[in-house]
Amino acid sequence: MKRMLFLCLPSIISATTTGIAAQGNGGGRTVAADSLRFAEVVNSSVQMVTHLGRRAVHLSPRGDGNVNDMLAILSGSDFGDGTIELDVAGAPLPGTSAGARGFIGLAFHVSAKGDRFEAIYLRPTNGRADDQLRRSHSVQYEAEPDYPWHRLRSESPGVYESYVDLEPDTWTHMRIVVAGTTARLYVNGARQPCLVVNDLKHGASGGGIALWANIETDAFFSNVTTRLAAQPPADGAVLATIEQLFAAMRTRDTAGVRAAFEPGARLVGIRPRADGSTYTQALSVDQFVAFVGRDNRGAWIERTFQPKVFIDGTMATVWAEYDFHLGDRLTNCGTDSVQLLNIGGAWKIVSIADTYRTSGCPDHGPPGNR
Repeated sequence: MKRMLFLCLPSIISATTTGIAAQGNGGGRTVAADSLRFAEVVNSSVQMVTHLGRRAVHLSPRGDGNVNDMLAILSGSDFGDGTIELDVAGAPLPGTSAGARGFIGLAFHVSAKGDRFEAIYLRPTNGRADDQLRRSHSVQYEAEPDYPWHRLRSESPGVYESYVDLEPDTWTHMRIVVAGTTARLYVNGARQPCLVVNDLKHGASGGGIALWANIETDAFFSNVTTRLAAQPPADGAVLATIEQLFAAMRTRDTAGVRAAFEPGARLVGIRPRADGSTYTQALSVDQFVAFVGRDNRGAWIERTFQPKVFIDGTMATVWAEYDFHLGDRLTNCGTDSVQLLNIGGAWKIVSIADTYRTSGCPDHGPPGNR
């Protein structure tokens, strides 16, 4: 279906501008449905109703009927790492297509207008289906606009969706825990997650929180709670950007690779000649991203050891020993020198220089050991 956006003015909901107060690591505050306020409502209208014995936000379609997503972006939500909990009840609207599943869930890292977000959602009618393949598609992750569910299913079958017991139009508790580039979904108080996403496609980012449902869903939401993770030490935040880069390299996620860099960054390799002298190879971000995308020799696995981090205000340098594998094969090692700038609260790589040798590399074990 075509993606189109229809924005309702937030004043339709309320003139109040505070919708949810994200709490620190010590605990969260549950916001009742009648107290929720929305900065933007996309492709939908919002009503406060009583549903299945509790007060709830009801999302219903608004627009030309040829759109995918309904979002209600919570006012005052600014979420990076942490925990979001809510109760949802969804079922296909009467008269909708045979493919309707009651899709309902939550979007996070949402842009101001709702045109970019990550979402984890349920397919309630799949949970007890007789078709085992449908049951295995009960929960789903996607990242709009570049990684919709059908692309992820086609390119990585079974990686971004899973099974959990669900029923349509029944209150279902969702708990989503986000840490860096990893997200976990827990349903109905389970102690173990039913879905683990280890490579969030927007990287270690931030943004709004939105109630989310498909345009063919009768969607109800209640009891929203958020808890922000404690802010990591500055050293950890710097190193997280480098780990984000390595994770994207490993999966050939070119968008994730690009997201780790400031656009004008340079990569410089210091390479040995047979006579003992050295020369340099320099790449732009565009050239490096293209190289990552087209190389098919095996997964790029880079690891650093005992990194030293030096920070002065918005500037940081990381100095670390590294080794590099193509798949399981160790190809080279050396030293990484990475320079980063804090831009708008996020550390971005502005340059990387590395040395390179193919012999005498320390034995840190195979990649699976770390």
